[in-house]
Amino acid sequence: RECSTNFMKQTTITYSILLVFSMFTFWLWRVDNLVPSVLNWDIFEHQTVINQMHQSRWALLPSALTDTFRFDGYTTLFHTILAVAQSIIPVDPLTFWWGAEFIHFLVTVLVSAYIARTFLNQPLAGLVGGLLGASIFESQVAYTNLFLMPQTVSDTLGTLAITLIVTSEKRIMPRVLAVLLLILSVLFHFVIGGFVLGLALISQLTKDANRHQLIQFTLALT
Repeated sequence: RECSTNFMKQTTITYSILLVFSMFTFWLWRVDNLVPSVLNWDIFEHQTVINQMHQSRWALLPSALTDTFRFDGYTTLFHTILAVAQSIIPVDPLTFWWGAEFIHFLVTVLVSAYIARTFLNQPLAGLVGGLLGASIFESQVAYTNLFLMPQTVSDTLGTLAITLIVTSEKRIMPRVLAVLLLILSVLFHFVIGGFVLGLALISQLTKDANRHQLIQFTLALT
């Protein structure tokens, strides 16, 4: 019981620090671009799909709803979730995206902390992992936790799924959750999700001696 209490205390302290630090780094990133200005221009492309859904139109692929998509790299699951959220939250779309991107940023920071702590089994590792996750920005056409896009959500879900698979030790519930996350990862982005799914399959086919390299690769992917 004492160990459980210490664990909860350390977890609460870690996530509290990361919450405050995430608010600071997000503010630092957006201090000259406050509500409702945006830096992620992809949101206008995605908002066109969401607007169609607000008009009671729905399709499995984005190109069936708007010609702003020249190819279909994902399903409309991403847009459906955001369309429902926009229907519930009474704010203009740009303000909504501003808030949604902060929530996405915070979730990726907390997932980074969870992954680091899970693999290294050290509370300090989780804190460091979260701080690094909140401090690093990739400005190329790649993963960035500051932009809410299908590929970033897919990557986050897929990496978390691999973590659960590698560390589950054949327990049923973590594996069931991992399978669900992998399915969602593919639906959010076919290329990213497919890559992560392949990596997850490799993790099950490799011998235990090879898993250390897989864990390193997963951390790099994170």
